Amino acid sequence: RVQANPRWHDTVDIVARGVTKVPESEAARMRVNAARSRVVASNSTQSLETTTATNAKKEEEWGVGAVSAVTTMAFAGFGGAKKPIGAGGGSSDKDISQSDAQRKLFLLKTGAREGGVAPYPYLPDHKTHWVCDLAGIVEMRAHVLGEGCLNLQPRDDETQTKTENAPTKVSHDQTQKEEEEIKVVGIDAEWVPKSGSPVAVLQLATRSDAFLVDTLAIFGASSDDSDASNDSKKETFDALNDFLADLFARGDIKKLGFGLEHDFARLKFSHAGMSCVDDVEESDVSVDDGMDTVGVSADGITDTSVRGDGTVGRTQVRICHTRSFVDIRTLSLCAFPEKRKLGKAGLSTTVSSILGCYVDKTEQCSDWSLRPLTQAQAKYAASDAHVLTALFDRCLFKSRNEVMEALYDPSAPLA
Repeated sequence: RVQANPRWHDTVDIVARGVTKVPESEAARMRVNAARSRVVASNSTQSLETTTATNAKKEEEWGVGAVSAVTTMAFAGFGGAKKPIGAGGGSSDKDISQSDAQRKLFLLKTGAREGGVAPYPYLPDHKTHWVCDLAGIVEMRAHVLGEGCLNLQPRDDETQTKTENAPTKVSHDQTQKEEEEIKVVGIDAEWVPKSGSPVAVLQLATRSDAFLVDTLAIFGASSDDSDASNDSKKETFDALNDFLADLFARGDIKKLGFGLEHDFARLKFSHAGMSCVDDVEESDVSVDDGMDTVGVSADGITDTSVRGDGTVGRTQVRICHTRSFVDIRTLSLCAFPEKRKLGKAGLSTTVSSILGCYVDKTEQCSDWSLRPLTQAQAKYAASDAHVLTALFDRCLFKSRNEVMEALYDPSAPLA
């Protein structure tokens, strides 16, 4: 029998005791015999052709007919089909692959994943953008900030009154509407895993696209370059710095991170002139006995590290503790309070626990100064930022009221 799938409403389940492949002519004969048997059993006065047509029409109207079932299965890529059957033409392999990835991502966000633990679905290649020049920054800015569109939201400092006066309880309808309007950007950074290495790639991801920013190229003005070349690089640097400053100031766009303080600290001290993270400050403090690690202090605001000369640098990153920044670790505890161990877990464990999938971390410690990046590096970098958006949506789906209240709270409990 064919029945509707209760979890994925655009698909159907075909339930059978077994499957036998037969020639097309044999299948046609079996359909005719089955239709004739139905006619005899019902003592119908209708002709065989009329009965068969009527039954088929009803099945298609209900979405459980043969054409509907095969069309849906073909579109989803089952059975090796390359394009859907019926009106509207065919779909390319890229379209089917993207549709399948979107379906898997939807199931992860709603907690309805299928089968065992699987890799996090990669973004399609045409949704991952390499940004290394002014034109790329302009394109990224238009996509992320939505400039050029109507009804741009106010900046963070202009939403103070609105957020402070927001209701403490949010209705289901209001939450559903606001969930659709919440803009999010996942932020991450990669660098060569050795002491003192600068940020090599800065990743920013929306729900649909990922942008990999080549910071080595943008910040790499050299004395060997001509004045014109250095002027061009300065213009590109300024454009990136202005874009990040505007992004950080936008109160309607939630910036998502996982240990973002450490990424911003590395960005600040790797590349001079990054005014967008000017609130990152470093001071010398005495070395306490036994302090030999790098980590976030108990107040959650400072990042403490031991320098090569034995002194301790303490990095304060206040910008990450404003209302428009969301720490995914804190958000996960808000949505899943029973998972208390997530408070000390890394991103891999959080993804596995919350989404039920995994991000392949093989490339995490690879050489990020290589140009061009390998395909594996690009996929990893895009996924590492994009998975933050999926985690946000999963938490919002799981505990809407709790998450919305925390997002509205002027004390920024999720930062």
